[in-house]
Amino acid sequence: MDASKENTLDKDTLKRIIIQLRADDHSFQEISDILLEKYGVLRSRQAVQGMFNRAINSRNDNLDDLVIKFDMLHIYQLGYSRELTVNTLNELHSDKPTTQYRLQLVLENSANNLKSIENEQLKLIEKGFKQKLSCDDIKAWLSYKGKEIKDTRFNALVFKLVTSKIEEHIKDNAASIMELTGDRELAKSIAERFNTEFTLRDINRALNNI
Repeated sequence: MDASKENTLDKDTLKRIIIQLRADDHSFQEISDILLEKYGVLRSRQAVQGMFNRAINSRNDNLDDLVIKFDMLHIYQLGYSRELTVNTLNELHSDKPTTQYRLQLVLENSANNLKSIENEQLKLIEKGFKQKLSCDDIKAWLSYKGKEIKDTRFNALVFKLVTSKIEEHIKDNAASIMELTGDRELAKSIAERFNTEFTLRDINRALNNI
């Protein structure tokens, strides 16, 4: 794959994925291959190993605790209730049972990780749509350690992805109209016509990218 065409994952997401795959006994070369095949991210074996070592050495948690935490967040982002998240986690880690209280603490301090997991899910859905995969195939991509995503969660992610794409399209067209006519109010009225939440400043930013 041409590196210029690779998908982008934010650094925290990439580290999390590498840690999880390593904990599942994948070699660094296998992780490199998975990153390229599934996420379109080109990283050499050496780069993967270096990122893993730096991530582990920079944290106070040990690898097992990190994996449990990441499993917790991923399962929750499948659309599972808190009770079901805890029950599912305890199935995966019966030797280290957790509680709803611990889940609550982790969720309260993991806003960035939850967001990055959601972004990862949205990118996989978008990739699936572009490849014209069935919903079942895309859901299989989104499954985590054999646990399937809930239909309500999948539908909510699809809704978010599609509406964001539509809003971006409207914003780009409003910016084009403003560039063509110089009429800021016309561009603003186009955005308002579709009840979008972006502002004239957002249209200006889109205009700068035309």
